[in-house]
Parts: sequence; C-alpha cells; structure tokens
Amino acid sequence: MSAAPVPFRPRRAWTLAALYLGLLLLLSLLGGTPQALLAQPLAAADQLGDPLWWLLLLASAAVTIQVYGGYWARHTLRFGRRLRPLPQAGFGMAWGLALGLWMVTLQRLSQALLGPGPLAALLGFCLISFWQVCAQSYFWGVHVTPEHDTPLSNRTKVARCHVPHLLMSYLFLVVTGCGGLFVGLQMLALGITSLAMRMPVWWERAPQQPPTCRPGWFGLPRTHGHEGA
Repeated sequence: MSAAPVPFRPRRAWTLAALYLGLLLLLSLLGGTPQALLAQPLAAADQLGDPLWWLLLLASAAVTIQVYGGYWARHTLRFGRRLRPLPQAGFGMAWGLALGLWMVTLQRLSQALLGPGPLAALLGFCLISFWQVCAQSYFWGVHVTPEHDTPLSNRTKVARCHVPHLLMSYLFLVVTGCGGLFVGLQMLALGITSLAMRMPVWWERAPQQPPTCRPGWFGLPRTHGHEGA
C-alpha cells in the first residue's frame, strides 16, 4: 500500500536540505572534525611517496566515478528535468561536504569509544550505514530529492553503487587516515548524483514528479520508487 504522496516543491526541498546539512555541519563542529582536518595536511609527505597510498586513492576515486557516473546515472529517472550544471553540482558538493564530515565524525567517535583498531573501524562502518539507511530512506529521499528511481533501481543501487563506494572510500579513510580526501570522495559522489538526477534548482517553476513512498517503520513514509517506469 502506497503512502500519501509528498508534493515536491523545489524551494521547500532546498530549505530542508540546508537545515539538514547545517545540522550535520554543526554536529561535526561540536565533534571537532573540521578543526582536526584543517589542522593536518591532506596527505603526509611519506604517503605521497607510497605506491599503496596512491593505489587506494585512485581505486577509491575510480570506483566512485564508475558506479555513480555509470550504473547510477543510467538507472536514474529524470522526468524531463533540465540540466543546470553549476547549481546542481554545487548542491551535490555541499551535500557531500556536510555528509562526509559527519561520516568522519562517526568514525572518530568509534575510535574514541573502542580505540584504533578493527572493532572501531567496523563500528564506524555500521554507524555510517545505519545513518544512511534511515536518513536517505525516511528524510532525504522523501522530502528533498524528486522521484528518480524505480522499485528495482532503488534496491540494486544499494548493492551496485552505495555499498562499493562506501566500502572503498571508508577503507581508504581507515588505512590512511586522510579524512579530508575522504570528504572529497563524498563530494565527488554526490556531485555526480545531483547532476545525474537533475536536482531541480530552488527557483524552478515547472511541476516536478514527487517521490513514490510506502509506509516504513512506525508507518512513516519511505522511498519506494516509481512503479510506472
């Protein structure tokens, strides 16, 4: 049974996005993450001379570009939305900046609780994954982005895009400790997705396809995907 449709209004979507991303930035600031990243270089001098470091960085970037520029973009519905490169890329990069800092904050919290090591890395990955499932399915995909999926693509993008990207970029973060570059990978990923889905600009006046939702946990609307596609 479908949940009641949530009308998509670009100005409202951008306002909610700004509030959400502002909250993530505030929480990250309270956790000291931006301060810690600004106090260190993007990469240490010895890392720049390490082939393994370069291999992890290039592999992470390649996976991100391939899964989001390839499969994700090909299996994304646009419903005739216009390409507006500058505001759409800017939206995605702001999204990636705030989310990336919050992910690093969760990873640093895991290390503070368990100390550096595999258990902390696993806890950080689980916290990030749980946050993404809840935030994307129950807030971002319902109230911020317009419809851009089918029920099938909504499922397959998890295994073919989101999980490989997060695994590779998180591995790079855990092994190298380069949080700034990890944030950059999130900005790259979400910049691509914003362009691929043709995120409507806040001043857009053309009617937009609202997200298709189904009742989820506690009856809350959850993204489902457009069944007529």
